[in-house]
Amino acid sequence: MEKETNMNDDLDYSEIRYRLKNYSVFKILRKESAAFMLGFFHDQWKRRHRAEIAQSDLVSALASYQEFVRLGEGESFAPREPQAYLDEWANEGFLRKYYPAESSEACYDLTPDSERALEWLGELTRRPFVGTESRLLALFDALRELVYGASYDPAEQRAALERRRAEIDAELARLERGEAERLDETRIRERYYGAEDAARRLLADFKQIEQNFRDLDRETKERVIAQDRSRGCVLKEVFEHRDAIVSSDQGKSFSSFWAFLMSLDKREELSALVDRVLAIPAVAAAAKSFPLDSLDARL
Repeated sequence: MEKETNMNDDLDYSEIRYRLKNYSVFKILRKESAAFMLGFFHDQWKRRHRAEIAQSDLVSALASYQEFVRLGEGESFAPREPQAYLDEWANEGFLRKYYPAESSEACYDLTPDSERALEWLGELTRRPFVGTESRLLALFDALRELVYGASYDPAEQRAALERRRAEIDAELARLERGEAERLDETRIRERYYGAEDAARRLLADFKQIEQNFRDLDRETKERVIAQDRSRGCVLKEVFEHRDAIVSSDQGKSFSSFWAFLMSLDKREELSALVDRVLAIPAVAAAAKSFPLDSLDARL
């Protein structure tokens, strides 16, 4: 059972030993067939930008993947039937097996720990360069938003808005003089890599939030139903618990996130922006995978 931790916790010997032993993501990486399993997960979910896969499709894909890997590992590699591997991975918590509404066929999805393992492995790939300018600018923007957004001083907020207006006016003046600055190819690639990382992390975070809500909901229902009380009391406590989830920090953030993406105008703008970004020559030459399709499928 993983315990809740703070990012600022000291990673001393005992804490590291505990995490290596108990955290599911390390159990995935220690698994003897980890390369076979994670390679298949990446092929089916990441490379193809899929959110959920029907059982029949996944069984067929795994049979083909087994044959492909056996070309290099030998005929005796991965000898079991595809369904046996899917059952094992689902039972061990590496896949989520569920039945969609109005469907008699099971579907599979990656669990947050499998997502995290794939993300870690992907981060080991060395890029042509590591951009720092865009990260510094993003840090400044975040700090400004935090400082001035949390300020209770109207004069300070007004001064911040006036500074922004002055910067916009100066940029418009440069544009009218024909002096507008365009990003060079290095900056374009740097910002693209940053956007790609943010989109990939958002998908992983979204899946973790889904799992957290499912766990909280299941635990509450089990606890409430186990108590010998009237149906009205049980329903009252379930609804109170759901209200508590929605009003939590995670619930509020997710509600804002969901409301943003449920706006038709925002979704259309997001898709249009991604299409235009991928059409930039410097991005097209550097792009490997932009996971917006996975985000749309998940939502």
